[in-house]
Amino acid sequence: MNKVLMLLLSLLLLGCQLTPSTVNKGANIERARLFTATTLANKAHNLSLSPQWLTDTKDEFWYERYSQNKGQQFIRVVDTKKHALFSQEKLQQALVDVPLNWQDKPLHNVSFDGKALSFSVEQQAYDCAIDTTPYRCTLNDTPPERSERYLSPNGKHFVKVEHYNLSLCRADTESCQQLTRDGTENTPYALKHPYPETLLAAKNFDSQQHLQVYWSDDSQYLISYKLFRAGVNKLTLTDSTAGDDFSVDTVSYYYPQAGDETLPMAQLYLIDVAKQQGTLLAAPKVMQTYYGGALWGNGITTRFITMIDVVATANTIYAKL
Repeated sequence: MNKVLMLLLSLLLLGCQLTPSTVNKGANIERARLFTATTLANKAHNLSLSPQWLTDTKDEFWYERYSQNKGQQFIRVVDTKKHALFSQEKLQQALVDVPLNWQDKPLHNVSFDGKALSFSVEQQAYDCAIDTTPYRCTLNDTPPERSERYLSPNGKHFVKVEHYNLSLCRADTESCQQLTRDGTENTPYALKHPYPETLLAAKNFDSQQHLQVYWSDDSQYLISYKLFRAGVNKLTLTDSTAGDDFSVDTVSYYYPQAGDETLPMAQLYLIDVAKQQGTLLAAPKVMQTYYGGALWGNGITTRFITMIDVVATANTIYAKL
């Protein structure tokens, strides 16, 4: 009888050790990995399509999309008619040593000026002439200048931020005039608030290379802002998936919450290129909402400068939409 009881007790203990929670723990972890942001990043496509207008015409643009059958595609639209921006077959022939799997969206940072295609693939930058047969591609070893990102429409000036202050620079000589001197971590100029996922993915992320500035069509004015974020609440994001060394990465970022009294605010800042000076506008501050830049709203990127009538009197600027 005692032997039977001992056998039943042993089986009971063994059953406790093999509970579903223990047996399935590894499977549940692997299943959870399938739904991480990194895994799902390449499974959601065409959430937004951004037209890239060609500079020499108002009726022609191109955009990137993703097809389940064909993978990454670049479409050119001319007079409402669509066709491929370039031949994927010819591009692969020009990059014979670089295999292109279009299902994996291999091309990044794509730009096109009407004749030449520039992009990066496998962390290498290329310039390709696609108006010839066959295509001619060259490896671009020179990193893109930051000035190219914030260049005026006429190509004569650009702006940059260093030590949280704005400078206006000439594109031909790279000489710069520092416009502000009161910028700090708490009161920077032109900076966006990055997504925390971006901070985790880019360990050397430099916020001063990610600005929100808008040029007027005639390149005479540029508008941005000065941020006020001292005392704004911060959150911490932790990467729950450890690396090979089992270390866990964390980043902190500005994130105001409901009920907070201190919110990030932005005061508009207007640069007059001819006068080589800037002015903080005597206008109500704009609330910076979570991520991105402080200037937002429907069509803000295209109409903030081009569709306003700016009247300047002394130190006051009135903007009428």
